[in-house]
Amino acid sequence: MKSNLSILQLRAIKRAIALGRTLQKQFPEIAEDYENGLSKAKIIEKYDLIGVYRIGKNVAENAVAFALKGHNGYLRIKPYQGLIKDSGKLEELASKHQAIAFKSLTTEQRSQNGRKAYNQKKGVHGFSREQRKEMSRRGGIIARDNKLGFHSLTKEEKAKNQRKAMIASGKTPYTPQEKQRILQLSKHPSFQCDGKGPSYIKIAKQINNEFHKGESIRTRCAINYVLFRASKD
Repeated sequence: MKSNLSILQLRAIKRAIALGRTLQKQFPEIAEDYENGLSKAKIIEKYDLIGVYRIGKNVAENAVAFALKGHNGYLRIKPYQGLIKDSGKLEELASKHQAIAFKSLTTEQRSQNGRKAYNQKKGVHGFSREQRKEMSRRGGIIARDNKLGFHSLTKEEKAKNQRKAMIASGKTPYTPQEKQRILQLSKHPSFQCDGKGPSYIKIAKQINNEFHKGESIRTRCAINYVLFRASKD
């Protein structure tokens, strides 16, 4: 990694590492500030780190990060522990700060950041299509095995969320009564198709009249799907 950095970049990193240790001694309360929701930028502003130490914004932010998390001995600089020694807690705090920062952005700022990441091939944009698919697959397996996210929900909760999603997308979800009526009509002689099974067109028309004020909400394909799903349950 060292060979990929310029002399100026190496100097900036070394400066931030050294300053991180200094901040631990002079301002140990920055750990409490960070835990209480103060971002790195706000910590820099609160203690006027840029003015006091005559450094740039990037060095200041990295110095605060080193002070919080510590240094692992990279660049042959003596390692030291961070003010927040619990790595799990530090990751949780970092995630919360990132979420707060993202919410504070306008739609235009988010779009600009997205375009910048895409153009510079950063984050997910730096991966190939195959790599993104593999990452998604692995993430799904982890979520399933550990019952995270969608996989932590009960069958009833999943159904409720799916119903909300359908409504949000402008679709009309089925009610239990409507599904039951479709099953009843599929067995009624008047809604058969010349002995070849249910007439999906007739059933769709009847369902629309009974449940949707005559509007063409349900189609023959929709009725076919409901009956197909019922046969699998």
